[in-house]
Amino acid sequence: MDFATARAVSLVLLIALLVAGVLAVLVIKAIVGKVLVVAVALLAAGFVFTQRAALTDAVCRAHPSILGFSVNVPAEVQAQCSRVRS
Repeated sequence: MDFATARAVSLVLLIALLVAGVLAVLVIKAIVGKVLVVAVALLAAGFVFTQRAALTDAVCRAHPSILGFSVNVPAEVQAQCSRVRS
């Protein structure tokens, strides 16, 4: 292989490696983005589930709350609480 051929081959390989690198970055960026979205969704679902469970446990108390906000419990629900306690 002469110098001109080696130079041409190295240039082609350089361009191919650059294109492969850019494609790898785009694929990895897309995968990481999707993983982050799934992680945030799972965290939000877990938080909402714990708040729902806490509200379910507290519905028969005098002043139940969710996320720090007071919840007004309808009278028919309060009546069901008194039947469950009996």
